[in-house]
Amino acid sequence: MTGNFDPGYIEPLTERESEVLQMLADGASNKDIATALVIEVSTVKSHNNQIYSKLQVKNRQQAVLRAQALGLLAIDVATPSHHAHNLPADIMPFIGRRQEIDDILQLFSDDTIRFITILGPGGMGKTRLAIEIGHRLLGHFLDGVYFVPLASVNSVDKLITSIADVIGLTFHGDVPPKQQLLKALQNQQLLLIIDNFEHLLAYRELLKDVLNVAPKVELLVTSREKLGLLGEMAYALDGLSLRTDSDKGDSEKRKDMDDAAQLFIEAARRTTSSVDPSDMSFVTRICQLLGGMPLAILLAAGWLDSLTLAQIEKEIQGGLSILDAPQSLLTQRHENIETVFDYSWQRLTAIEQDVFMRLSVFQDGFTVDAAKAVANASIHNLQRLVHKSFIQHQSSGRFSIHELMRQYGHDKLSATGDLDAACEQHALYFADFIAPLSKAAYQAEVRDLVAAAHDDFENLRATWLFQAKHKNISEMRRLLDGLWRYIDIYSRSQEGIELLEPVLEALPYDNENQRLFRGQLLARLAWFYSDTGQHQKALALDEQALAIVESLESTDDILFVYQGLFWVLRFLNRYADSNMYAKKGFELIETQPESRWWLAFQLNMVGVDLSRNHYDDALRRLELLPETTLGAAISVSILFRRGDYAQAEELLLDSLSRHSYHRIGQLNAYRKLADIARQLGDNERAWRYVYQGLQYGDDRSYAWGTIDLLIAAMDLLINEEVYTTATELLAFILNHPSSTGEARDEASVHKSLLQDKLVADEFEAAWLRGKQFDLADMITIITEQ
Repeated sequence: MTGNFDPGYIEPLTERESEVLQMLADGASNKDIATALVIEVSTVKSHNNQIYSKLQVKNRQQAVLRAQALGLLAIDVATPSHHAHNLPADIMPFIGRRQEIDDILQLFSDDTIRFITILGPGGMGKTRLAIEIGHRLLGHFLDGVYFVPLASVNSVDKLITSIADVIGLTFHGDVPPKQQLLKALQNQQLLLIIDNFEHLLAYRELLKDVLNVAPKVELLVTSREKLGLLGEMAYALDGLSLRTDSDKGDSEKRKDMDDAAQLFIEAARRTTSSVDPSDMSFVTRICQLLGGMPLAILLAAGWLDSLTLAQIEKEIQGGLSILDAPQSLLTQRHENIETVFDYSWQRLTAIEQDVFMRLSVFQDGFTVDAAKAVANASIHNLQRLVHKSFIQHQSSGRFSIHELMRQYGHDKLSATGDLDAACEQHALYFADFIAPLSKAAYQAEVRDLVAAAHDDFENLRATWLFQAKHKNISEMRRLLDGLWRYIDIYSRSQEGIELLEPVLEALPYDNENQRLFRGQLLARLAWFYSDTGQHQKALALDEQALAIVESLESTDDILFVYQGLFWVLRFLNRYADSNMYAKKGFELIETQPESRWWLAFQLNMVGVDLSRNHYDDALRRLELLPETTLGAAISVSILFRRGDYAQAEELLLDSLSRHSYHRIGQLNAYRKLADIARQLGDNERAWRYVYQGLQYGDDRSYAWGTIDLLIAAMDLLINEEVYTTATELLAFILNHPSSTGEARDEASVHKSLLQDKLVADEFEAAWLRGKQFDLADMITIITEQ
């Protein structure tokens, strides 16, 4: 089939094209179709071409497979008595796997692919998916689709017999059964679904012989381990689709329940309890903890007759023991998750077991280099673990471990007594890993360093927590600034607070080294609180930090606090005090030309000039400095104030395309772009900038930056005489705790205008509504304008 298929862009078929497609699925020739529909053969060919184009395929076989995947054919796969098969009947409805089904049907439509292995750990739903694929392919194999279960097979003779039994072959005479089987298959056109092959790898040559002798036989194999035969196409199967935290703001994704949750709800229906819609957040979290693994979801849902959803979630967080089937609802091989994993574990060599246990200390994946350093893993070890479904290789080059399997390996490692040593090795590696970002100059371009930290943030978080647990201040100091830079740039300040605050409260501060670390923690906590709009709290923490670091004469830390005070005092509209700290920092770096803060305080002085409307002085300073995103933003502000809107827009768009902006930078940039477009009289373009900027809005971090962008939206609403919504927005801005003093001052000037434009009752009602909205409500209202 053609590449880059997107079912969202399928053009609807006409009624006649649907008729032709159905007849293609029934195996009719062009002449048969023409006779049945009383049209010319040339017209049939024209309809075929239209169908191929719309379904994004190249031939009739691909068209039928694609149409089946999309549910466009009127085929009752539940009772296809006219198609030869032995597929097991469904016990529960098949849920999800739309992408996987389409992927595998596309593979089968490729004439060069006859052997596909669905590869994955136990409990992932390989068998269920293979059977569903078999249903979808009924009618495409003249001699049938046959399911060959191998769970109880333990020899090549039994393997041969199992295949012969399902196709109706009875052995006779002195000819060896294998030769009889191959001869029987030689001219057959059929699909063999061979289930659970991992324990029969020693006999895989039989499958190779089948493919060589029988050119029209195709194989769909399920296995926990790759077979490693020439021509094998391995398809790695992961968990069912899950809703992620990034979906929370996506209204389209909120409409549809993810596949994992659907399976949980369906399983819950079969207990004595059901799930109330108000409890769906518990279901989502449970499915996330289980990584979308179908077997684990079924086992967890089975406890609903005894436990609440909250209790099930708590038990899962405590370990794997809850994931069993107390009523023997499943087969012995699947009666609990640990039994499923034990079966695969026994197939690993001792070296592979040791490597996997050590890999289990990683959180949210790892690189080859990290695996080598932390787990002493070779690339050959990693490849074998991929082939045995213990780890997965991602297109990014990273490796991942399903969370339940990671917990299993973690428990195994803990039982050996080596867990702490492995965690320490992990922590030392990531302290070295983050060191370049920790040492980078503030305002320097650190795009690549931050991107690497982003991929491994969960590993960095685990490293911090490990060192905090052991109260290892020297190692925490190695991590602190790299974590601060990453968290600041990626706007994860609330998470920063949650990481640092418990440490601040737990550590002793009895000596000079400990007191200095306390000052450093206070300064970075103040930064994070300021980011989240809690400016008064940030100011109090900065003042505590300054008293400590000044008493210890730590110049770098003094400059850090000065930088924090410069910004937080600006947010509080205390420009004179802010400028004072800018000057004090500038004077200090004059004696410290190699300081990582040199560029930051040079730019702060540009900000001082700008606050005094000394534009020429500001531009002269900027010309002497390296190019930065903040410098570009300041230049744009100067151009805007001078009325040079077109040049300001061009400069800012160029900067956005070439530099790595963090979230507050994006919000500020799109606010300026919206104001510029409005000044140029292009409201449509201004709204487009507002919508682009709101993608970076977040109620937990940088809410004040989002509110600042919403002021541009309010200006546009007033321009367009949408006074009711503008009033709601004004009330929201003036009453939201994260609004800065500057934002309140800027927005409040519109209050009298709006009072004049609306009658008193309308104004009061809109004002009351606006005071009650939260940030997510307001963003939704604006984006729906």
